Amino acid sequence: MQKARCLALVIDMTGSDVQQPTHEQHGASIATNMRGTAGAGSDATASGTLVPYAPQQQLSILQEELSRYDNTVMQMPMLVVANKLDALAPDAAAAALQQLKAATHLPILPVSAKQGAGLRRLKTALQLLVSHLVSRT
Repeated sequence: MQKARCLALVIDMTGSDVQQPTHEQHGASIATNMRGTAGAGSDATASGTLVPYAPQQQLSILQEELSRYDNTVMQMPMLVVANKLDALAPDAAAAALQQLKAATHLPILPVSAKQGAGLRRLKTALQLLVSHLVSRT
């Protein structure tokens, strides 16, 4: 993280706030669970999702965790990668994207890493972000 000059915050768009555990119940395991790895509370919720947080909640948690780690990180240029849109019905994907857009001023790039959809656009956005940083130094 010390050498990072920009960040891409990857959000699982299939996340749900159904039976959402509290921040205190999972403590440090929240970030681990959001990555979908094993850990306390990583079992699927009643809704069948591995991520017990809606996309906008995931983003808020990531930003909170980053600011706790080092508040200067929040000054870095960043964008949001809205992943797994292919796993949602089109109407649900559109609604989830709208809710995420309403929750942040950051640019959002919708992708499906599994299908490769949106990855060229993501790569271009990251290249532009990095080249802008390089030209400022």
